[in-house]
Amino acid sequence: MTPKQKKFIKAYLGEAQFCAAKAARMAGYADATHEGWRLKNNPEILSAINEALDGAGMSEQRKRVRQKLDAEGRRTRGRIL
Repeated sequence: MTPKQKKFIKAYLGEAQFCAAKAARMAGYADATHEGWRLKNNPEILSAINEALDGAGMSEQRKRVRQKLDAEGRRTRGRIL
């Protein structure tokens, strides 16, 4: 995993509040909308995000809801479901 991808993960889980485009912009990607979508669908990055959420005590049910909302392009406005 590249340093830029690690920045994306940190931003996605933190300040960007699960907004992939914002996290990509914060990590330094030029085409944030496209790159955000691509990054959050990268199996290695998705695995790292899920591991971090597991470590934070996020339940499997909440993770499934979060992933479904992400897949549908919705946001929870900073709330973790």
